[in-house]
Amino acid sequence: MKIKCYHLPLLFLILFILIVSQCSSPYLYQKITQQVIFPEVISSSITDNSVNIPHDATLTIQFSESMNMQSVVNASVLLIRGEDPVDCSYSWNTENTSFTLTPDLLLERNQFYLFKITDDAQSEAGFTLIEEYTLSFTTSD
Repeated sequence: MKIKCYHLPLLFLILFILIVSQCSSPYLYQKITQQVIFPEVISSSITDNSVNIPHDATLTIQFSESMNMQSVVNASVLLIRGEDPVDCSYSWNTENTSFTLTPDLLLERNQFYLFKITDDAQSEAGFTLIEEYTLSFTTSD
């Protein structure tokens, strides 16, 4: 069977359509999308509304994602007694998923404390906390 010259463009067009249609096949081509995962606090060493917390207590917070340490500590974390913020130091685990807050001085006896992480704290991927996290506790006598 001989192919006539005027059939060649049609043959190339058919081949082109077949090749292009296979390239758009879901098996050969996948659209890559970025999955947005907002971090959240998944646990803490002190539960909300705890009482009789020791004066030398530390507070460890576990996040669902690796966090940007500077965004968490610089503007987002507060330990408050009454109206006054408590000076604290922070240490992180190697994955940046957990930090421990250690008050610079012993906590005062029989006092109500509020701990807060605002929702502008960011993960290493740049996503903010799903919601602000708060807990309160009272120290022992």
